[in-house]
Amino acid sequence: MGQFTIFHKQCFSIDKWGFIACSWSKGGLWALTLPQETEAEAKISLQKLRKIPIEVAVAAEAEVEEKITHWLKEYLQKGIRNDFPIDFDWTGFPLFYKTVLIEVAKIEAGKTKTYSELAAQVGNAKAVRAIGGALRRNPFPLMIPCHRILAQKGIGGFAGVENRVTLKHRLLQLEGIKL
Repeated sequence: MGQFTIFHKQCFSIDKWGFIACSWSKGGLWALTLPQETEAEAKISLQKLRKIPIEVAVAAEAEVEEKITHWLKEYLQKGIRNDFPIDFDWTGFPLFYKTVLIEVAKIEAGKTKTYSELAAQVGNAKAVRAIGGALRRNPFPLMIPCHRILAQKGIGGFAGVENRVTLKHRLLQLEGIKL
């Protein structure tokens, strides 16, 4: 992989949600975290979510920052779900995971699917656990709404962490889904 510049906006603070960290490259959004309680947790979560290749060159790109901030506030504070305004950078991302996440992105706000339904949709009905693995590694969890994927009986997990189920429930409620 050649020289690669990642532009960082360390964190956004979104009222009543917490801190969200993100990074992007010339190719688009590299990763964006789920809301965390502290800025430090958001930064750690960003690094765990998707490792940054090569060196990081911190640079201000006000236009990109403004687009991301606006989208986050519209969604998290008003429940307005528009198309995300910048591309995703899929560089180095496994094809199966990308395929799964692209299918998840097609699920409209207010709708849900089960892990089994999603597995069948991507052409491998027995790949339910692999689907969970792909969702757990989703580097764009608010834009590609993995919270809309539910277990057969109940809400299921979220982001590979049990205590995040409350956040999953909150996001579903924001979109008008009652469980």
